[in-house]
Amino acid sequence: MFIFAPAILIPLAIKPVLGFISAALIFTFSTAGNMVTIFHYYFPPSDFSLGKQDPRMKDFNLYTMMVYDAPWIRCQVYIMGLLVGYFLQTKKKLRIPFLVNIILWILSLGLGLTVLFVLRDWVTGDHTYKPVESAFYSAFSKIGWGLSLSYIVISCYYGHGGFLDRFLSWGVWAPLGRLSYCCYLVHFMIIFYLLGMGNNQLIFTNFSHTVRQTLE
Repeated sequence: MFIFAPAILIPLAIKPVLGFISAALIFTFSTAGNMVTIFHYYFPPSDFSLGKQDPRMKDFNLYTMMVYDAPWIRCQVYIMGLLVGYFLQTKKKLRIPFLVNIILWILSLGLGLTVLFVLRDWVTGDHTYKPVESAFYSAFSKIGWGLSLSYIVISCYYGHGGFLDRFLSWGVWAPLGRLSYCCYLVHFMIIFYLLGMGNNQLIFTNFSHTVRQTLE
């Protein structure tokens, strides 16, 4: 997704409006591409193989290649992060009225929880998503999640996050954050190495699945 950064950051440096236009175009292309891909291939609304699947979907494994690993599909939240970072750098101070801040925090947390729990009936198998439903959720859930995180970051950055800001700014997170990023960079190599070590049939157990999901 880093390939999209220069297409946004360079225009922002030259003239902000050009950067916003570039970001909007890439963002729109990503959202439309997400919807079309999910709808055309009857993919599920999320990357969860145990949810109730559309019988017309040919191969769930294609989801990983065409949606999960596709940077043009996954770049929505990345673009939002770039714009939030630009805003934080150009706007050194921001006063948010107390009541407005409380309302926006409630909306932000509510939006994030909605994105997480709206799939409950699909995960449990009680509801089969239609292609249109899957396409809309896949395309717009990431936007909702990005908006939720964006306001939390903005509020905490400008000192309106209260105890949560103090908790997230706790110094102990600095080394842990660097370690987690290092793990992110090398975890695929470790996964492939561990899988390649086996010369027998892989037997599914609770322990092996727990270890695998922890590494992934």
